[in-house]
Amino acid sequence: MTQYVRPDVFGTVSLLLGTATLLTATFCAPFIEAALRFYPDAARDGQVPLLREVTNSFLIRSAKALSPVVGAAGLLLFFLYREKTAFLMAMASLCGLLVVDAVKAKERNFLNAGRRQKAMAVWLATDTWARFLGAIIMVLVFGSSTGSVLSGYLAGSLLLLAFFYFRKGSGLARAVAPSTMEEKKANLPDEIRRYAIPIIPMAIVGWIASLGDRYIISALSGLEQVGIYSASYGLVSRPFLMAGGVIEQTLRPLYFEAVSAGDKAREKKTFFALLSATVLASLCLVAVITLMRREIAGLLLERRYSAGADLIPWIALGYAFLVVSYVFEKICYAYKKTKSVFFAQSAGAAASLGAGIPMICHYGLLGASMAVPVYFGIQLAVSAVMARQALKGAG
Repeated sequence: MTQYVRPDVFGTVSLLLGTATLLTATFCAPFIEAALRFYPDAARDGQVPLLREVTNSFLIRSAKALSPVVGAAGLLLFFLYREKTAFLMAMASLCGLLVVDAVKAKERNFLNAGRRQKAMAVWLATDTWARFLGAIIMVLVFGSSTGSVLSGYLAGSLLLLAFFYFRKGSGLARAVAPSTMEEKKANLPDEIRRYAIPIIPMAIVGWIASLGDRYIISALSGLEQVGIYSASYGLVSRPFLMAGGVIEQTLRPLYFEAVSAGDKAREKKTFFALLSATVLASLCLVAVITLMRREIAGLLLERRYSAGADLIPWIALGYAFLVVSYVFEKICYAYKKTKSVFFAQSAGAAASLGAGIPMICHYGLLGASMAVPVYFGIQLAVSAVMARQALKGAG
């Protein structure tokens, strides 16, 4: 992307996608996360169709609640934006991405919970390439602009989503008959609601910790600096998220099943495998990325973004802490202690503001990257404490 898109455009896209992430995480992700946790119970009781039905109903309500927010913001910005056509293109694409990403996240979690790892892996991998290729095609046709990039992302994801939905054997959104009153577990919607509500503010604090620094950089240094920082940040964070995601999606369903079944021996064994694999992968990535940061930046970042090479080691260390903190959070999720996860991520968000703002003011982009391991390290420490308390509370 850095070969085709100017840093200021890349920065604008990053900020808009960050806003979309906040909206999706606040309005949709809590119910999707709840569905993943309740899947083992639903599968044991033959209630997976009901779980999907209830999850869909919550997502539809969330979409209705989100529409006025997006509409009001879009109307206000429409009058402030000079290029009306370009704004409408970007806004329409962003709204489409909100819907597509929510559907994708829901289906990904159902595939993961049902152990359909191959279908999920193929879909996510091809979706990444489809978005990238769609953006490049739109940039080549319509020029380097925010609307071109976002519309390319939308086109790629939407076409692939449609392909997998209608492809026989893909495992996505299989048709099920609506649950009858006799089948329904009356308290399932209430259980999901109680589980999901504490996650809603958690999405906000998680967003502050992961993406808030870009908005601070934008206010203090401008969109071009955001673009350079976002390119380096995305380049480094992706391997950690990929490695952690593969390990988590392989072992998390097994861990949740063990907790749900009350099998303490299998629970401890699965968690140890999850933790040790994540720590080992993170340490290897930190070492390789730090030692080869110049080569990585020279190979994968365009010359206008080369200043980001100095940021790479700090971001790598921070993301090693983050993905390990996610492992400890799984204990809290498994025992339905979502308030504990909120507390841990709040600590990280508070630390990101406390450390990020002065570091950016004094040292610019380097300061922003140096703050990453500080606040994610604090989040890791608090997550470990919360996980230990959750285990003690469960006896």
